[in-house]
Amino acid sequence: MNAPQRPDLAAELARRHDVDQKARAFAIGDQPTDAEIDWMRQVDQDNTAWLESAVAEHGWPGFRLVGAQGASSAWLLAQHADRRPELQRCWLTLLEAAVQAGDASHKDLAYLQDRVATHERIPQRHGTQWLGSGGKSALAPLADPRRVNEYRAAVGLDPLNDHEIAAAWQSYPW
Repeated sequence: MNAPQRPDLAAELARRHDVDQKARAFAIGDQPTDAEIDWMRQVDQDNTAWLESAVAEHGWPGFRLVGAQGASSAWLLAQHADRRPELQRCWLTLLEAAVQAGDASHKDLAYLQDRVATHERIPQRHGTQWLGSGGKSALAPLADPRRVNEYRAAVGLDPLNDHEIAAAWQSYPW
């Protein structure tokens, strides 16, 4: 693959990706503090606003614009823009077009499709999203449990085990 057209944009995406992951590492513990949760939310808010501006100026940051790692970082920021589901929906459309043009990852698309579906309370196709309730978590509802591993394989995801599929909440109280 050729060098990215915008290495400056790729570098900023990499920096924001690293901050995103650091914020989540603090918040993943058994009992994250309010300060850790607030920091993660602030990072997400800042990254969402930045990505919104970057996409408005440059279009979707795909392989050609920012390289493979930059494109993956752009997807990660979109994936974590949960407080702006309307932007996630918009970015999903742009990411779909980028995948069709060979400019983005099918796997990243699968995750964002499932994330948007889960926000919209629609069963997910690829089984990438989990929901928690009462201290337990399970897969969010699946559109087609019998074919989920076929869909996952088509985008390069490992199969789910039968227990995970069986535990998917088919009637999650949305």
